[in-house]
Amino acid sequence: MARILGTVASSFSEAVGDVESIATAYPNNNQSVTFSSIPQTFTHLQLRCIVKGNDAGTIDTWFLRFNGVAPSGGYRGHFLRTDGSSISQFTTGDNYMNLGNPGGNGNAFATFGAFLIDILEYTNTNKYKTLRNFGGFETSSIGRSFMSSGFLTTTTNAITQIDLSGLAGGFMDGTEIA
Repeated sequence: MARILGTVASSFSEAVGDVESIATAYPNNNQSVTFSSIPQTFTHLQLRCIVKGNDAGTIDTWFLRFNGVAPSGGYRGHFLRTDGSSISQFTTGDNYMNLGNPGGNGNAFATFGAFLIDILEYTNTNKYKTLRNFGGFETSSIGRSFMSSGFLTTTTNAITQIDLSGLAGGFMDGTEIA
């Protein structure tokens, strides 16, 4: 029996665990990013990020908010950070979810950071919204790696919007968030 290229491949269904891209942002010139009208048809969301902040130094701090909500102390997080010679941990309670340092725009480094952010069960209205974040950056003189987890403690609403920004402003050319 002869097989015809394309018919065998088209007869397979998607593998369990496949990732489907629903949006990509390319901010520049100090822009923030908002993903809105997020489909409610998936179980989890994942953001894959190559990010450069607008800090005049070598690093910036960036953050996210869900659904435009900024409650005082409502976002709780736990961080584990290393710079190659030491490890530190800290907790946060802010009106945004701290995602760590993405790299900055200053000191001639123009450093990018890479991050992978999972937002778990984003449509479940019976649970607080939880995320986990892995990422970091490296230059010739400084580098940092982050692992963090956190949640929004003030609402169990489904996530329909994600806002991302740096504390020193928005993101610079070359940033890609999908």
